[in-house]
Amino acid sequence: MSVAATWSEGWQLVENDCQLRTQKRRETDLAAGVVKGWLEQADVSSLSIKAHFVGLSAFTTQTGDESGSFTYHVGNGVELTFASTSNNRYLCTRDKVQIDDHVDGEGWEHQTWEKVAKWEVVEGSYYEAAIPAEGDAYDDLTSPPPPVP
Repeated sequence: MSVAATWSEGWQLVENDCQLRTQKRRETDLAAGVVKGWLEQADVSSLSIKAHFVGLSAFTTQTGDESGSFTYHVGNGVELTFASTSNNRYLCTRDKVQIDDHVDGEGWEHQTWEKVAKWEVVEGSYYEAAIPAEGDAYDDLTSPPPPVP
């Protein structure tokens, strides 16, 4: 926890979100006169955690810090420890302090930690096409160029 307070609880799990993300990749080879493209996918995991505190006296952000393990409460007195099993560590991308009572310094710290696995090429997504002539209709952000016959 990155707050100093008179009293604080341990971390509580808010959300554990795992997604498969896809991105387009494109390269232009001017010498060969072609555009090459493909899709890549990666697993992206994020943890959202929060902790309650009273008597806030200091705060230091953890944004940019890395961690491979977390311990948090999930309810009914149960505490879980989670550890990343890969070399990929989680990166703190958000660290927010929310003050609910300015008299007692009571509030919540919210953190988001993210991990992105290695991007892998999607099989069958590779294409290569001639560079479109100037003035030809081609939207390189939403669709690949037509394949060269």
